[in-house]
Amino acid sequence: QTGTATTSYYRAKVTSGVCPSIYSDTASVQVDAATIAGSISSTSVLLCNGSTPPTITLTGNLSTRIEWVSGAISGSLTSTTPAQSGQTISSVINTSAPGSTQVTNYYQALVTNGKCSTIPTNEIAITVDPRSQAGSIIPSQKVQQVCIGSPASSLQNIVLPTHVGTIQWESTWPSGSYANMTGLTTATLPNTNLQTGTATTSYYRAKVTSGVCPSIYSD
Repeated sequence: QTGTATTSYYRAKVTSGVCPSIYSDTASVQVDAATIAGSISSTSVLLCNGSTPPTITLTGNLSTRIEWVSGAISGSLTSTTPAQSGQTISSVINTSAPGSTQVTNYYQALVTNGKCSTIPTNEIAITVDPRSQAGSIIPSQKVQQVCIGSPASSLQNIVLPTHVGTIQWESTWPSGSYANMTGLTTATLPNTNLQTGTATTSYYRAKVTSGVCPSIYSD
Protein backbone atom coordinates (compact mmCIF):
# COMPACT_ATOMS: atom_id res chain seq x y z
CA GLN A 1 0.00 0.00 0.00
CA THR A 2 1.75 3.17 -1.24
CA GLY A 3 -1.05 5.65 -1.73
CA THR A 4 -0.99 7.11 1.79
CA ALA A 5 1.87 8.43 3.88
CA THR A 6 1.84 5.91 6.70
CA THR A 7 3.49 2.73 7.95
CA SER A 8 1.82 -0.59 7.11
CA TYR A 9 2.62 -3.92 8.80
CA TYR A 10 2.51 -7.36 7.22
CA ARG A 11 2.78 -10.94 8.52
CA ALA A 12 2.06 -14.44 7.35
CA LYS A 13 -0.45 -16.66 9.17
CA VAL A 14 0.54 -20.31 8.73
CA THR A 15 -1.86 -23.18 9.44
CA SER A 16 -1.08 -26.88 9.10
CA GLY A 17 -4.25 -28.91 8.98
CA VAL A 18 -5.99 -28.95 12.35
CA CYS A 19 -2.91 -27.65 14.16
CA PRO A 20 -2.97 -24.19 15.74
CA SER A 21 -1.96 -21.35 13.44
CA ILE A 22 1.32 -19.52 13.94
CA TYR A 23 2.52 -16.14 12.66
CA SER A 24 5.69 -15.08 10.92
CA ASP A 25 7.79 -12.12 11.91
CA THR A 26 6.21 -8.75 11.13
CA ALA A 27 7.47 -6.71 8.18
CA SER A 28 6.87 -2.96 8.11
CA VAL A 29 6.71 -0.70 5.08
CA GLN A 30 6.92 3.05 5.62
CA VAL A 31 5.48 5.27 2.92
CA ASP A 32 6.94 8.79 3.11
CA ALA A 33 5.00 11.91 2.29
CA ALA A 34 6.15 13.77 -0.82
CA THR A 35 8.97 16.25 -0.26
CA ILE A 36 7.94 19.89 0.11
CA ALA A 37 10.88 22.18 -0.59
CA GLY A 38 9.57 25.30 1.13
CA SER A 39 11.18 28.61 0.32
CA ILE A 40 13.71 31.24 1.33
CA SER A 41 11.80 34.49 1.82
CA SER A 42 14.44 36.91 0.53
CA THR A 43 15.93 36.80 -2.97
CA SER A 44 18.91 39.14 -2.53
CA VAL A 45 20.94 40.85 0.17
CA LEU A 46 23.50 43.67 -0.20
CA LEU A 47 26.36 43.87 2.31
CA CYS A 48 29.57 45.80 2.84
CA ASN A 49 32.86 43.93 3.06
CA GLY A 50 33.36 42.54 6.55
CA SER A 51 29.73 42.81 7.65
CA THR A 52 28.17 40.36 10.08
CA PRO A 53 26.82 37.42 8.05
CA PRO A 54 23.03 37.48 7.68
CA THR A 55 20.86 34.50 8.57
CA ILE A 56 19.16 32.65 5.72
CA THR A 57 16.04 30.79 6.84
CA LEU A 58 14.10 28.05 5.07
CA THR A 59 10.39 27.86 5.89
CA GLY A 60 7.37 25.83 4.77
CA ASN A 61 9.34 22.66 4.04
CA LEU A 62 8.49 19.01 4.73
CA SER A 63 11.74 17.10 4.94
CA THR A 64 13.98 14.76 6.87
CA ARG A 65 17.18 16.04 5.27
CA ILE A 66 18.39 19.50 4.22
CA GLU A 67 21.66 20.14 2.40
CA TRP A 68 22.76 23.71 1.71
CA VAL A 69 24.76 24.44 -1.44
CA SER A 70 26.37 27.59 -2.81
CA GLY A 71 28.21 28.91 -5.84
CA ALA A 72 29.14 31.97 -7.85
CA ILE A 73 26.96 31.10 -10.86
CA SER A 74 23.19 31.23 -10.50
CA GLY A 75 21.53 27.97 -11.50
CA SER A 76 24.73 25.97 -11.02
CA LEU A 77 25.25 25.64 -7.28
CA THR A 78 27.45 22.64 -6.58
CA SER A 79 29.58 23.49 -3.57
CA THR A 80 28.23 21.86 -0.40
CA THR A 81 28.20 24.42 2.37
CA PRO A 82 30.14 22.76 5.23
CA ALA A 83 28.48 21.68 8.46
CA GLN A 84 25.15 23.30 7.58
CA SER A 85 22.12 21.05 7.39
CA GLY A 86 19.38 22.70 9.44
CA GLN A 87 16.66 25.23 8.70
CA THR A 88 19.10 28.18 8.80
CA ILE A 89 22.64 29.09 7.79
CA SER A 90 24.69 32.10 8.81
CA SER A 91 28.36 31.73 9.72
CA VAL A 92 29.35 30.10 6.41
CA ILE A 93 27.96 32.95 4.28
CA ASN A 94 30.70 34.87 2.50
CA THR A 95 30.91 38.55 3.49
CA SER A 96 34.34 39.25 2.02
CA ALA A 97 35.00 41.38 -1.07
CA PRO A 98 38.73 42.11 -1.03
CA GLY A 99 40.23 44.71 -3.31
CA SER A 100 37.96 46.60 -5.66
CA THR A 101 35.59 43.95 -7.03
CA GLN A 102 32.01 43.30 -5.95
CA VAL A 103 31.44 39.63 -5.06
CA THR A 104 28.14 37.74 -5.42
CA ASN A 105 27.43 34.23 -4.18
CA TYR A 106 24.17 32.29 -4.39
CA TYR A 107 22.75 29.90 -1.79
CA GLN A 108 19.91 27.36 -1.82
CA ALA A 109 18.79 24.26 0.06
CA LEU A 110 18.34 20.75 -1.35
CA VAL A 111 15.38 19.26 0.51
CA THR A 112 14.54 15.55 0.82
CA ASN A 113 11.82 13.76 2.74
CA GLY A 114 12.63 10.11 3.45
CA LYS A 115 12.86 8.14 0.20
CA CYS A 116 11.08 10.79 -1.85
CA SER A 117 12.71 12.99 -4.47
CA THR A 118 15.15 15.76 -3.58
CA ILE A 119 13.81 19.21 -4.50
CA PRO A 120 15.84 22.45 -4.61
CA THR A 121 14.51 25.65 -3.07
CA ASN A 122 14.71 29.06 -4.67
CA GLU A 123 18.13 30.75 -4.62
CA ILE A 124 19.16 33.75 -2.57
CA ALA A 125 21.93 36.10 -3.77
CA ILE A 126 24.35 37.61 -1.26
CA THR A 127 26.27 40.50 -2.82
CA VAL A 128 29.24 42.06 -1.03
CA ASP A 129 30.64 45.47 -1.96
CA PRO A 130 34.34 46.27 -1.39
CA ARG A 131 35.04 49.01 1.14
CA SER A 132 35.19 52.61 -0.06
CA GLN A 133 38.79 53.63 -0.74
CA ALA A 134 40.48 56.89 -1.71
CA GLY A 135 44.13 57.51 -2.51
CA SER A 136 45.99 60.65 -1.42
CA ILE A 137 45.95 63.79 -3.54
CA ILE A 138 49.54 64.69 -4.44
CA PRO A 139 51.03 67.47 -2.23
CA SER A 140 51.44 70.00 -5.07
CA GLN A 141 47.68 69.91 -5.71
CA LYS A 142 46.64 70.04 -2.07
CA VAL A 143 47.76 73.65 -1.48
CA GLN A 144 47.37 76.06 -4.40
CA GLN A 145 47.33 79.84 -4.79
CA VAL A 146 45.97 82.13 -7.54
CA CYS A 147 45.39 85.86 -7.94
CA ILE A 148 41.82 87.07 -7.57
CA GLY A 149 39.92 87.01 -10.86
CA SER A 150 42.60 84.95 -12.61
CA PRO A 151 41.50 81.55 -13.89
CA ALA A 152 43.30 78.56 -12.49
CA SER A 153 45.51 76.85 -15.05
CA SER A 154 45.20 73.26 -16.23
CA LEU A 155 48.20 72.50 -14.04
CA GLN A 156 45.94 73.18 -11.08
CA ASN A 157 43.52 70.33 -11.79
CA ILE A 158 42.95 68.28 -8.64
CA VAL A 159 43.20 64.54 -9.23
CA LEU A 160 42.20 61.65 -6.99
CA PRO A 161 44.84 59.12 -8.10
CA THR A 162 43.10 55.93 -6.97
CA HIS A 163 39.70 55.08 -5.59
CA VAL A 164 37.15 52.30 -5.11
CA GLY A 165 33.57 53.50 -5.42
CA THR A 166 31.78 56.44 -7.00
CA ILE A 167 33.06 60.00 -6.63
CA GLN A 168 31.26 63.20 -5.70
CA TRP A 169 33.42 66.31 -5.41
CA GLU A 170 32.47 68.75 -2.64
CA SER A 171 33.58 72.28 -1.80
CA THR A 172 33.31 74.81 1.00
CA TRP A 173 34.49 78.22 2.07
CA PRO A 174 36.02 78.41 5.53
CA SER A 175 32.79 79.36 7.32
CA GLY A 176 30.48 76.98 5.47
CA SER A 177 29.76 73.27 5.27
CA TYR A 178 30.72 71.08 2.35
CA ALA A 179 28.24 70.94 -0.53
CA ASN A 180 28.11 68.81 -3.68
CA MET A 181 29.60 70.27 -6.85
CA THR A 182 26.98 69.51 -9.50
CA GLY A 183 28.07 67.03 -12.16
CA LEU A 184 31.60 66.57 -10.84
CA THR A 185 31.83 62.82 -10.36
CA THR A 186 35.07 61.78 -12.09
CA ALA A 187 38.56 61.36 -10.65
CA THR A 188 39.61 64.83 -11.83
CA LEU A 189 38.28 68.11 -10.46
CA PRO A 190 38.94 70.48 -13.42
CA ASN A 191 40.71 73.78 -12.87
CA THR A 192 37.70 75.58 -14.41
CA ASN A 193 35.63 74.60 -11.38
CA LEU A 194 37.97 76.17 -8.82
CA GLN A 195 36.60 79.39 -7.28
CA THR A 196 38.90 82.35 -7.96
CA GLY A 197 36.45 85.29 -8.00
CA THR A 198 36.68 86.05 -4.28
CA ALA A 199 39.71 86.71 -2.08
CA THR A 200 39.34 83.74 0.23
CA THR A 201 40.44 80.16 0.69
CA SER A 202 38.19 77.43 -0.67
CA TYR A 203 38.46 73.77 0.21
CA TYR A 204 37.74 70.79 -2.00
CA ARG A 205 37.46 67.08 -1.30
CA ALA A 206 36.11 63.93 -2.96
CA LYS A 207 33.40 61.86 -1.29
CA VAL A 208 33.88 58.22 -2.29
CA THR A 209 31.11 55.64 -1.84
CA SER A 210 31.35 51.94 -2.73
CA GLY A 211 27.88 50.42 -3.00
CA VAL A 212 26.27 50.10 0.42
CA CYS A 213 29.54 50.72 2.27
CA PRO A 214 30.05 53.91 4.31
CA SER A 215 31.41 56.89 2.39
CA ILE A 216 34.94 58.13 3.00
CA TYR A 217 36.59 61.43 2.09
CA SER A 218 39.81 62.21 0.31
CA ASP A 219 42.41 64.70 1.51
